[in-house]
Amino acid sequence: MVRFWEQLFYSVCFHDLGKVHKEFQKVLKGQRDEWTHQRHEVYSVAYVDKLKIDIRERDIIRKVILAHHKTFEELRQRYKNSDEIKNDLELIYSERAYHPEDFHANLMRCFPSSDLREIFTFLGQLAHSRGIPLDLKGILYKDIIHPVEELVFNRSAESEKESSFWGEMLLWGALKICDHYASAGIREIYRLKEEHFSFLTKMQKELQQKGDGFHTHQKLCFEKDGNTILIAPTGSGKTEAAIGWLRRQHRKAEGRIYYVLPYTASINAMHQRLVYSMEGDISPIGSTAVGVQHGKLSQYLQHLWEDEHVYMLSDDRREQLLRQYRSMILPVKVVTPFQLLKYLYGVKGYEMGYAELAGAKIILDEIHAYDVLTFAQLLVMFEYLSKYLKVNFLVMSATIPSFMLNYLKSTLNVSGVIRADRALCDSLKRHRVEVCDGSVFDQFDRLSELLSSNRRGILVCNTVAKAQECFRKIVHQELVSADEIVVLHGRFTTQDRLAKEESVSKKKTRLLIGTQAIEVSLDIDYDFMITEPAPLDALLQRFGRVNRRSRQSTPAPILVCRKGGEFDGRIYPESVTSRTIDVLESQGVIRESDIQSLLDLVYPEWEEHDRQEFENTLRLFRVAVGNLKPFSRHKENEEEFYDKFDGIEILPSQFLPDYKHALEKWDFIHAEQYKVSIRKGMYTKYIREGIIHAEPITILKKDEAVFETTVLLIDLKYNSNVGLTDDPL
Repeated sequence: MVRFWEQLFYSVCFHDLGKVHKEFQKVLKGQRDEWTHQRHEVYSVAYVDKLKIDIRERDIIRKVILAHHKTFEELRQRYKNSDEIKNDLELIYSERAYHPEDFHANLMRCFPSSDLREIFTFLGQLAHSRGIPLDLKGILYKDIIHPVEELVFNRSAESEKESSFWGEMLLWGALKICDHYASAGIREIYRLKEEHFSFLTKMQKELQQKGDGFHTHQKLCFEKDGNTILIAPTGSGKTEAAIGWLRRQHRKAEGRIYYVLPYTASINAMHQRLVYSMEGDISPIGSTAVGVQHGKLSQYLQHLWEDEHVYMLSDDRREQLLRQYRSMILPVKVVTPFQLLKYLYGVKGYEMGYAELAGAKIILDEIHAYDVLTFAQLLVMFEYLSKYLKVNFLVMSATIPSFMLNYLKSTLNVSGVIRADRALCDSLKRHRVEVCDGSVFDQFDRLSELLSSNRRGILVCNTVAKAQECFRKIVHQELVSADEIVVLHGRFTTQDRLAKEESVSKKKTRLLIGTQAIEVSLDIDYDFMITEPAPLDALLQRFGRVNRRSRQSTPAPILVCRKGGEFDGRIYPESVTSRTIDVLESQGVIRESDIQSLLDLVYPEWEEHDRQEFENTLRLFRVAVGNLKPFSRHKENEEEFYDKFDGIEILPSQFLPDYKHALEKWDFIHAEQYKVSIRKGMYTKYIREGIIHAEPITILKKDEAVFETTVLLIDLKYNSNVGLTDDPL
C-alpha cells in the first residue's frame, strides 16, 4: 500500500498531464482552438491507471486530481452526462469530427504519442526509484471510464461511506498547496530549527546571573507534553512559557505553529516580538520563521515598509513578499482565531487549511477575551482538531471564571491546570482600586492631580463618542496639550491606527484615552488609570496596562467610576457590571491571588441568555463541522462565517481625492489605508440617516487598462486626533 507522501508525490506528477491535450496547447499559444473551456484535469485522471498500485490508493489519487481546481458540484454543472452527449452527437458531427466532450475521442485524437512517450519515460524513472511499477504500454482508452461520469455523476452514498474521509481530505488539500506554491514560484518551505529557541537559554543564563530564574509556571510549561492550560498574571512571562512549551512539542514532532490572539494590534506586536526573539535583530519583513495573518495584512506590511524606509523594493518584490505572508510557508503564524475557525466552516480553501493543521501546535492566548459564541466555537475546534488531526493546544489566560475553565479542561482532556504559584501572585500588588461617584468627567480634578506628579495615565471609556468627548474637554480645559494625548479606538484609518499604536509607548504620550481596544491589544505600562464601569474581566484587562511590571514602589491608583454612559447596557450586561462594582468596593489593593475568587463571585455561571446561546452554538457548530466532506464547496457554511464579522469598511468623503489618486497609481494597498471600519449597527443607522452612499469609480491607465469599483462614502468629519466623528461635513 502506498503511503500518504507517495500518494501526494504521484498526485503532483500526474495532476497536469491533461495539459498535453492538443487543443489546450493551442489555448496556451493563443491559437484558434476547439478546447471549449473544458478542464485539463479530467484528461489527467486517465493516466493514473498506469500506476500499478492498490486500486483504493489509485482511486484517491484520481479523485484529488479531478477536484484540484473545481469541486465535484462545479464539475457536475460544467459537464454533460453520456446521454446528453449522445443526443448532441448528430448536430456536432456536422461541424467537427468528434464531440468536444467525448472523453475517449479526446484521448485518442488529442494526445500526441511522442509527447506522452517522453513524459512517461521520465515518470517511469521516478516510479522505479521509489519501487512503484509504472505500466509504459499503451492504454486501452475504451476501457477507461469518463472520470466525471464515474466519480461525479455516478457517485453513490455507498461509495462515499467506503471512502477514506481524512485520506481524501488531506491529500486533496496537500495537492492544492503544492500547486499553489509552484504557481507562486515558491521554492523553499521554511522549517523551525532548534536555534530559533536559543533565546530561552540566553534568558535563563541572564536570570541566573541576577540570582533569579524562570518562574515555576514557566518551568512546568517547558516540561509539559500535549494539551495544556496556563493561568498566570499579566506580565509574568506567559509568552516565554508558551515558546518553551512549543520547543518541547516541536522536538517530539514537527508541525505548523499558530500563535492566536484576539486583536490585530496585539497580533502585529506579537509578530514583531517573536521575530526579534527567535531570529534576532532583523526586520520582520525578512523573517523566515514568523509570519502574520489577519484582515489588515496588506496595510500592516505597507506600514512596515514605510517605517523601515524600504522604498527601493520593486513592486514585484513587494507582491512576492505579500504572497509569502499570505501563503503557509513560514513555520510560525500569528493569527486571529477566525483564521482557523474558517476552515471548520468550509470556506474556500478549507481543505488546504486542514492539511496545514494536521499535527499543528496552537498557542491560544487571552482566551477570556472572546464572546460566548466564539468561545463555544473554539471549544468545538479544540475537540475536533485534537481528536482527528492530532493538534496540541496551549490555552492561556490571566483571568477566566472557573465555570469556563471547567469547559476547557473537559474539552482538552486536561486534568490539571498550570498556575502561577501563590508566592508570585501574593507579591504582585500592582493596583489600588477606588470606586468613585459620578462619571469620568467628574474625575478631571483627580486626573489633573495625578498628571501633575509627572505620571502617565490612561482614561478608558466604553464608547468611541465618550472617548472623543473626553479628548475635546481635556484639551479645552488645558489639562494636557493635544500633542501629549493619544486617542485609541476602532474608528481610525489603518494608517492612523498603526501610528497611534506605536505612539502609546513613547514617553511623550502623557495620557492615553481609549476604549476596549486597549484591554488586550498593547504591551504598555502606564502609572494610573481612570475608567468607566465594566464587567470585572474587562476591567482586570484594563488594569493590566498599568504598573504592568511592578515598577512602582506602591500599588498604582485605579479609579473606577460608578456611572457610565447611557448606551453601556448595549455593550455589557448591567447585572454583571453591577456585581463588579459591589465586589470592587471593598477591595482596595488587588492581589493576584484573589482574582479567581473575585471572578467567580461576578461570574458564578453563564447569564441565562448567554447559556442558551452557548449551548445552541455548540450543537449547531458540531453539526456544521460534521457535514464537511472532501471535494465539495460548502456555500451555506461559508456565508454564515462571513456574516459573523461586524465590521464594514467605509471611506470618509474628505479622503475621496486621495483614494482616487492612489488607485490611479494602481496602489490598492495605500488606497485601502484611507478607510475606516464601523459596526453593522452603526452602518444601518447611518444608511437610515442618509449619511452613507455608494460612489462608483472608474480608473483608466495609460495602457488603457480599466479598473472599476464602488466605494461606500460617509459624510462625517474625520480627524486624525479623534478618528471618525459624528460631526456632519
